[in-house]
Amino acid sequence: SKDANKTTTITKDVAITNIASVTWEQPIVGSGFRLTKAGVTSTNSAGATNLIAFRASNDIAGMTILGGTVGYKNRNAFGAGTLIVSDGVTLGQDGNINNLLTTNDVTDRAVPNELQLNGNITFGLGATANYWGGNIDFAGGNRTITLANSTSLSGKITNGGQLILDNGSGSASRTLSLYAANSYTGGTVVRTNAALAVGHDQALGNGDLTFTNASGSGVAILRAATLSTNATQVRTISNNIKLATGMTVALDAVTSAQDLIGTNIAVAMDMVLAGNISGGGGLTKSNNNTVTLRGANSYSGATAVVNGNLVVVTNNISATLSSNTIAITFSNQPANGTYTVLPGALTGTYSATYSNLGSSQKATFSTASPASVTVASKSSQSITGLAST
Repeated sequence: SKDANKTTTITKDVAITNIASVTWEQPIVGSGFRLTKAGVTSTNSAGATNLIAFRASNDIAGMTILGGTVGYKNRNAFGAGTLIVSDGVTLGQDGNINNLLTTNDVTDRAVPNELQLNGNITFGLGATANYWGGNIDFAGGNRTITLANSTSLSGKITNGGQLILDNGSGSASRTLSLYAANSYTGGTVVRTNAALAVGHDQALGNGDLTFTNASGSGVAILRAATLSTNATQVRTISNNIKLATGMTVALDAVTSAQDLIGTNIAVAMDMVLAGNISGGGGLTKSNNNTVTLRGANSYSGATAVVNGNLVVVTNNISATLSSNTIAITFSNQPANGTYTVLPGALTGTYSATYSNLGSSQKATFSTASPASVTVASKSSQSITGLAST
């Protein structure tokens, strides 16, 4: 269907089955009727993915995808109704959107349809990121989202159990950005090499945030994100976090957000992890923002501060760590003893300063596991010519 100046008209619900890749240039007109794409998820005889790519704005009542791969180059390609997707489908923006009003990625590129996932899905075609603006219904199940390209979801995720994020093939880190107050109830799982950007304080629904590690070692990213252009912002994540043994999670943040016409505006985006962090993995503080740990943490992996500040708040102390310094403030003059700052080791060499120590006390900081500060009395001193009492 190569002539984009013509129109395809449907007068009833229509099913399309393709056994080869098809580019549909013409607008499809059939208000009140749905289009169903059949076809399989396997490759065709030429070795190409079974793809149908919609290029135009279609005036239909929605679409159902039963199998294969579907691309779009127009944010209104799926008509006005719900897009229903079966298990194993690949869905993605196929090149640059052709009906942009501005260059704002999320508001102007995002497909507005509600999306019902009846199984697992892969987002992404080619080298283009994907933006989805409609609400997403998990249809009561656990859903694995595999990324072939980075994907932003600004609609609310509902009616589901667990969200499982898979980075797809290769080692390049792709990002899933969640911008709504989601209500799925089974928690969130992030597999090795994937990046999760949290753009709302309730983006992760209910349940734990778990970083898994199938290879015995790996890296994932937890990123504070935003759609707001306010200069200073804080993203608070209250979910408990579990780190698989051998997994390192890099904590970072976006440094800009787009205004309504697509201009990038610098933002300072800090992050608070208010839940408890457990497991055998570790954390790396990797960019120039501030991350605050407020939970009763027990993770045993190492912590590294490469850039910015890591603030650790416990019942007794507040510790601010930069790349090579640590400032420890006791809430009150402490009793002599050892106070845990981090449950695992702290990577690097640090010079420490202390506030609220008593005049007769000294403190020593240790980076060994658990990273801690020990408070003791200053050594007794004898002064020549004075008798001891």
